[in-house]
Amino acid sequence: LANRQADVALRPARPTDSNLFGRKLSDIRWAVYGDAQGRARFATSSDFSGERFIGFSGNPLAERMSAIHRAEFPDGTVSTTTNSLILTAASAQQGRGLAILPMILGEQWPGLFRLSEPIEKGVGELWIVCHEGMRNNSRVRIAFDALIAGVEQDRTLFVGDADQLKPHD
Repeated sequence: LANRQADVALRPARPTDSNLFGRKLSDIRWAVYGDAQGRARFATSSDFSGERFIGFSGNPLAERMSAIHRAEFPDGTVSTTTNSLILTAASAQQGRGLAILPMILGEQWPGLFRLSEPIEKGVGELWIVCHEGMRNNSRVRIAFDALIAGVEQDRTLFVGDADQLKPHD
């Protein structure tokens, strides 16, 4: 956006540059995900004490995930570490441990099952952003409106439904 090479961007935080205009699309909650064996093990319990977790490292988002892990599951051990949420999800799907993932990723990943309610602490955000001068451009307005409508339609992908653990294949 700063170099005017794109009209619209999705960002995980409120824009701080005064040349940018943004609208918050949604909060993003995280949850614990695992493979089918994890689903069977935790069908009646959400006690993750002593469980192996897949860690995520290498950037500020990873630091946020690690803080969530330490706060919510202090007795869980990190047995493997990746440098990407995609690798973390794939590793969990392959049975290498449990993963704390943004719900927008975990709810759609084939072979992963949500094992916990949405985690209330450590909530992230999703913003749609454009250059201030482009905010009234019709193309940009159409993109904003379409993304806003899409998020509203599928809000549970971002923040979950705490009353229902969602299995998916």
